[in-house]
Amino acid sequence: MTMHFDWSTFALQTVNFAILVWLLHRFLYRPVLRLLEHLLVAARSARGGAGVPVSLCGEAASRPLEAMTLAGLGFTSLSMPASGILPIKALLAELDLGAFRPVLSAIRGTTGAASLREPINVWAREQGLPI
Repeated sequence: MTMHFDWSTFALQTVNFAILVWLLHRFLYRPVLRLLEHLLVAARSARGGAGVPVSLCGEAASRPLEAMTLAGLGFTSLSMPASGILPIKALLAELDLGAFRPVLSAIRGTTGAASLREPINVWAREQGLPI
């Protein structure tokens, strides 16, 4: 049996990986957050409205601003490396989601820079959150 190497598949996988890396470094960009929000809406309406649980796993969940934003979007389950658990737990314990959600919505609704990192960071520092 001979295994054939398909260069087009290899090239597409390489491009796919490059896009994934690009997205992970731009996690707090409007299009990425819009995609995550659509995912949550679809998951909640799945199974005839019964919903499907959604969890986000990876390095993004262990970064304070990203974890705060994910909680603000409605993620209730985050999985992360062990080193991130205690700092993120402390942050989320102090975060007032009721106050943050409308702020996040307002920040996402503004025009300007595609990255929302700076306005979210400013709000978190104003609230004295451990970021």
